[in-house]
Amino acid sequence: MEWKLKLKAILHDPPYKLLAFGGPQPEIKKIILQKAPHIEYNLKPKDDPEHHYLHEIWAEELLNYIFVPECIKDNNVELADQLASAQSRIIVKPKFENEQKENNFKDASRVNFDECKFIDIFSENEEPIQTPDIEKVQNLFDKLGKLSFSDENERAKFIFFFMAILS
Repeated sequence: MEWKLKLKAILHDPPYKLLAFGGPQPEIKKIILQKAPHIEYNLKPKDDPEHHYLHEIWAEELLNYIFVPECIKDNNVELADQLASAQSRIIVKPKFENEQKENNFKDASRVNFDECKFIDIFSENEEPIQTPDIEKVQNLFDKLGKLSFSDENERAKFIFFFMAILS
């Protein structure tokens, strides 16, 4: 079984991906990038196969605490991610002939991070939306990366199951 591929799939959306959609700048600045081999790849054109979105670089950073050097991108992971996201939401966007109107629509449709709330479906209690503590997440991955295993497959299998239990 390809445990490393499964681990890439579970890490593809890092625990604090929500910050990539306009989260508070002080939180975003806490994300320390030292290990991801493709740190500048989000600057490549989006149609370049090597382009990495910001959340992919963050995910790659976590992955590289465990496996060095390792790229988060994988065609199988991207396909699984597209299928899963298509099942979780439906977004209807009108077709625009005018690029400025399309940009205006995108800006008007954007969700403001400060307006987001978690609503418990049972109690209907509302709380501000939160992301995990970035330093604690990176420290956890640093510790996971220091564990000893007989081979890479065993390492990936253990960490995959550990992440599955956490989620």
